[in-house]
Amino acid sequence: ATFVGRTVAGSVQVFGRKQVVVLTLARTLFIPLFTLCNYDTTLRHFKPPILFSSDIYPILLTTIFSLSNGYLSSLAMMYSPGLVDTPAEKLVVGAWQAFMSSLGCLCGSIAAVAVT
Repeated sequence: ATFVGRTVAGSVQVFGRKQVVVLTLARTLFIPLFTLCNYDTTLRHFKPPILFSSDIYPILLTTIFSLSNGYLSSLAMMYSPGLVDTPAEKLVVGAWQAFMSSLGCLCGSIAAVAVT
């Protein structure tokens, strides 16, 4: 689904720069929604109430989360070089974006290993 979001962003840019920032920050709302989904309560010390008992909810949330990840990250990559003036600065912005994206993937992978 991330691939689909990235592909759609190449042809459909619905949101502007400021809206992309707001929507990216709003994605943090998925965290409490995921914790309210059905899961094995014997494996956790923290046991929030289960609001979404069907297995379809985590699947839908993961799909929406993944689509929004691909779409919003691609829009951010497209919009950011437009914030600077010279071609040299645009190259630097692109390089930093690629580095930070890779660093984010690395940190996420390390955090996933640490949690499990």
